[in-house]
Amino acid sequence: MEDIIAVFRMTEINPAARIRIIKRLGELINFKYASNVTEPLVYELVQQLDPSDPILTDENFKTLAGV
Repeated sequence: MEDIIAVFRMTEINPAARIRIIKRLGELINFKYASNVTEPLVYELVQQLDPSDPILTDENFKTLAGV
């Protein structure tokens, strides 16, 4: 998961690109562990980068993130 945080901190890449990468890395980690372990982290980081991103209204992410 440190890769997700590293992407979040990259100021050289615009927020929209970082969001796409964060979501994709979250999916890959979930597949690796056969579990939805990244949703809370992905939700929080995406919320910081773009408070209007559609993922923030996705009921699956909201439930798994405990929102």
